[in-house]
Amino acid sequence: HEVTMSEREQDPKSNIPPHIAEKLRLIEERKAALAAERSTREAAESLPPSPEDVLRAEEETLARMEREEADAKAWRAALSKYGKGRVARIQTPDGLLVMRAMSLQEQDAGAVRIGGIEDDMQRQIVAREVTLDYVVHPAREKAAATTTRYPGLWVRVYEARDALAVGEADSLSGKA
Repeated sequence: HEVTMSEREQDPKSNIPPHIAEKLRLIEERKAALAAERSTREAAESLPPSPEDVLRAEEETLARMEREEADAKAWRAALSKYGKGRVARIQTPDGLLVMRAMSLQEQDAGAVRIGGIEDDMQRQIVAREVTLDYVVHPAREKAAATTTRYPGLWVRVYEARDALAVGEADSLSGKA
């Protein structure tokens, strides 16, 4: 059977040069492989969790509950010790930071400590250290680790520090 021009025009694949046909074949193979990978992944995701996954999830839930209880106790203790309006809370992905207001003497001592530093970066580092002096929960090392891991939290910490300094901690919309 001889192929006529009209039959060739009707079958677009017959007009494809061999090097392009090979590339199209490779594309189809890769698309099929990706579809198979997706099916395998979806099947794996639909399986019930392994005992190890269940244990890990339960341990994470317990750790979160313990942290939340410790945070609540620390907040109540800080309110009792320093008084309403003299403490602020800053919610973080690692739990609560509780900060107390600084006295005028402490504020002056911090300003002297920071003011004597020429280098801007060193001044910033010391300012953070001075600010951490007024975080009463969690322990300083944990608070420093949290603000290192999430450096954007410094904005909230400075807002809390400043609100406490001017007696406006209650205006931090739920943070104090």
